[in-house]
Amino acid sequence: MDVLPSPPALSYADGGQQTPAALQAIKQLVRLLLAREDASLQQPLAPLPRAGPALLASLGELPAVDLLATIRRQRLECLLHGDPYVAELLPAHWLSLQHLARRETMSALALASLTCEISSLMQQAQIPLLVIKGVPLALQTTSSLASRGRGDLDLFVDPSDVVRTVAVLQANGFQTGGFCLHFIDTSLLGCYCRWWYNEIPLTRKKREAEQIIDLHWSLHSVYKALPSFRQSHAKRSSVLISETSICTLDLPYAFQHACAHAAKDNWMCLRNLVDVHRLARTLNQELLVALQRYSYVRSTCLVTSELTGLQLPWPPWLRQASPDKSIIQKACIYQLLGWRQLPLNRSFAAGSLLRLRTLLDLEDFDHSWVGLIGLLNQLVRFILPPDALLNPATGQFALPGDYYARKFKKYFRRLIRLRVAKN
Repeated sequence: MDVLPSPPALSYADGGQQTPAALQAIKQLVRLLLAREDASLQQPLAPLPRAGPALLASLGELPAVDLLATIRRQRLECLLHGDPYVAELLPAHWLSLQHLARRETMSALALASLTCEISSLMQQAQIPLLVIKGVPLALQTTSSLASRGRGDLDLFVDPSDVVRTVAVLQANGFQTGGFCLHFIDTSLLGCYCRWWYNEIPLTRKKREAEQIIDLHWSLHSVYKALPSFRQSHAKRSSVLISETSICTLDLPYAFQHACAHAAKDNWMCLRNLVDVHRLARTLNQELLVALQRYSYVRSTCLVTSELTGLQLPWPPWLRQASPDKSIIQKACIYQLLGWRQLPLNRSFAAGSLLRLRTLLDLEDFDHSWVGLIGLLNQLVRFILPPDALLNPATGQFALPGDYYARKFKKYFRRLIRLRVAKN
């Protein structure tokens, strides 16, 4: 991987900045807290690990606002607030952390209420549904519905039920618009849109708060990496939220999905890696070895192990190979950037190529026809996005020639402006 320049510090409205030093200190703190969590599960009566002198010195020297900005950027408020020992480590930050964690808890409770509401609606409409990530994952990994904090409601339905699901949600106040309308069209273009991508957002205003649902008909836009809805639903698990039974992924599929989700985002968020750590300790050793045949699982496990110290059973062939340190370097770069921000000096075109490379890395290519289909899948998605088949003025179907003509014209205008600016 190319060595990229160090990104600027990430600023927040309260004056705090996520700096490399603050991020490194928070990583060490996360490692300690997960070690304490693991130890309490394995030996409930044994003394828990405590911070060493190096961590104590780092936390004491860094500005409070920088540490809090890093905690917010990495979405770790609930993890840190969940262990009272953090009050000893960060006495000057504890009240601020309590305030942040309280907001996260309130958001998680609102998400739990929305989860129950939508699950009941789909049950009445007789639409099979899985709720992924969110509150069900928090309950599966920690038995606390607020342990992951805020988030959108992620629904997973069969591709054949997408149009019906959207109709039920729209009847209950949720809206989608713009280009997303083509994803629920029954035309050939609608079918292509649903093949090209795997989700659409729907929003609803309620008591001046915006509720967001991400409706998925596939766990990821990868050819063979993750199970289909029917496979997932056949092995579903269920959790109870306010006496409502919520169907979700079983633990092995949830682990696969968490690994793919973290890899897709270039491991930019530490909370996602905490999810991977917690899910990994629920699986047996043989299953963890078997799942590492997927490249996205291997990469995410490597990054997670570097962060949390998770001891994973690596396959024999992998133990003999040296780990790819470029993956860890890439993760560190994206963790320092803003939320889903591209590295410095990357144009839109270069950013698109980076996203393509990420998807190709997720796809486990081999020399069989299945690997060839997977490669063609990703290349078609990159070369022919759905908006290439639409006339922007009329919204009707159009040949992709006009789309590429507009793109090239825009690209050359940008080149000219850059050249003029340099002169």
